Amino acid sequence: MQPVPDCAISSNRSWYRRCCPTDMARLPRVLIVDDRPKVLALCARALEGAGYEAPTAPTAQVAMDLVEAAPPDAILIDLQVPYVHGLGMLYRLRKAHAHIPVAIITGLSNLDEAAVAEIRALGADVRVKPMSVDDIQTVARELLAKRDSAHAS
Repeated sequence: MQPVPDCAISSNRSWYRRCCPTDMARLPRVLIVDDRPKVLALCARALEGAGYEAPTAPTAQVAMDLVEAAPPDAILIDLQVPYVHGLGMLYRLRKAHAHIPVAIITGLSNLDEAAVAEIRALGADVRVKPMSVDDIQTVARELLAKRDSAHAS
């Protein structure tokens, strides 16, 4: 796999398209699902700064629409998204897109062990907020490595 060129680090996608060859593989896409605009913006900046595409969704339904239109390479889901709980979205994803690696992000540091076990049984990671920019980038790298190892086997 080729290293990501320096121009891919820019969050300015039009500049990326101008300076990089058109035949180069697309950037990895990591979908972020959270109902708080500030969290979406922080996560998107962190991931775009590391060379990823980072589409965002404020609800599970918007996220599922994005997944159906263009499946991402990985997904970060807030456990407390409105309308459809993050766990409900995870069940929906596993039915239609079992191959997409997912991390459930929660601000509930006292999440009970049964819930954690259920999330892990569905093949998702569990992470606790608050998360730094480095933490967000690390989670994305780990999810993409999981995807790559699944493709290799």
